Amino acid sequence: IAYLVYKLNSQDIFNFFNGIVGLLVSGLGALFIMGLFSKHISGKGVLCGYFINLAFMFWIKSTDVNGWTYGFIGIVSSCLASYFFSCIFKQKKNIDGLTIYTADQIKSLK
Repeated sequence: IAYLVYKLNSQDIFNFFNGIVGLLVSGLGALFIMGLFSKHISGKGVLCGYFINLAFMFWIKSTDVNGWTYGFIGIVSSCLASYFFSCIFKQKKNIDGLTIYTADQIKSLK
């Protein structure tokens, strides 16, 4: 990354680093959030959502959106895209106990 910063003659390294982290890591944060809080997310849906998010984030980079918002935009877009694709590619495995919702908590909600 240091060589890339040198080649691009970036004056503000911290903002550049924030932009790169927001572009690439925001989708991974969304994957963690979805895996922890949702029982309806499927593996294929997450992969599709992550790659759609990467393409969307590189498009956002070409606009004049502030780099500080990349993380938030990336997490929201990755969650939405992954949930959409998970509706197409249904979850087939039993994932009881793998999210924050245990079987007892789900029974108490009904």
